[in-house]
Amino acid sequence: MSQICKQLIVMSLVLSVNAQAGPEDFNSINGGELHILTTLPDKAIPLHNKTLRLSVDSLNTLWVHNSQCLANMDWWGDAVQIVFGKGKVRALNITHSVNIGKSWVEENTVQLEGIAEKAVLCLTSENLILHHDKAADSYTLTVGPFLFRLFDGFFPMTVAMRIDYPKDLLVLEDISPAAAPGIDIIDEPGQIHFRTSFEGVLWVKFHFRRAGPSIGW
Repeated sequence: MSQICKQLIVMSLVLSVNAQAGPEDFNSINGGELHILTTLPDKAIPLHNKTLRLSVDSLNTLWVHNSQCLANMDWWGDAVQIVFGKGKVRALNITHSVNIGKSWVEENTVQLEGIAEKAVLCLTSENLILHHDKAADSYTLTVGPFLFRLFDGFFPMTVAMRIDYPKDLLVLEDISPAAAPGIDIIDEPGQIHFRTSFEGVLWVKFHFRRAGPSIGW
């Protein structure tokens, strides 16, 4: 692959596995209509497996611990840049790498070169993705955007998320998008599992309220 082609792929994939940049950073690509897949291609598609942990401290600082692994990465060519929103990521570290020639952290990005078949990359970080509505004393966890864009097209990928939260302090109110064909959600006290395969741009929002006694009338 020529150097020019590599650079185009890197530029096109800057947003493809983005963790937590703001919507204002993606105005040029948010036209990617979300299409949930109920039938998958024969070839294994990119998988973004993520665990987010909301701790007691997260409710005060709004920073959330993130652990994620990316697999089936050979769709992306041999050079990729993963970008996190500036000011919204800290303690970014590569914890595991398989079949990737070079991988390193550079400011708010992870740079990859020499991506081979069955490549896997795992990262940990802290992400500023929790919003506190003080008036309602509620919290919104916004995760995304997830997308796989190459040149002018959006390609399929799978996102599997687990959200851990203090069940004695928070109660899940709703999730957007909600469960539907192609979107699987398991909601248990203190833990949520969300999984979908899609094309386009995916944002996922989890709305919580403070746990406390309810009053009946």
